[in-house]
Amino acid sequence: MYDGSALVLYALREEIGEAAFDRLERTWVRVHRDGSATTRQFTALASRIAGRDLTAFFDGWLYGKKTPPMPGHPDWRSGTPGSAGKSPARTPKPE
Repeated sequence: MYDGSALVLYALREEIGEAAFDRLERTWVRVHRDGSATTRQFTALASRIAGRDLTAFFDGWLYGKKTPPMPGHPDWRSGTPGSAGKSPARTPKPE
């Protein structure tokens, strides 16, 4: 099962924070409802809402050959066959 797109969105939420990510989701749906859009439009909007250039983040997560480190989870590694890594969505954050 491929869950790369969900993982990218999770990483983006960790990178820019919950409030900015929620604004991004709401804005994206409002602007592109019933239409189409490009990856470039999404990354530009994400950068604008985050208030900083996210090109390096998206280059690694969308076009890199390996899964980049997960923001906010320094010990996380991608769950490749034979690895002991766990998906951050399944690993509870310490309280």
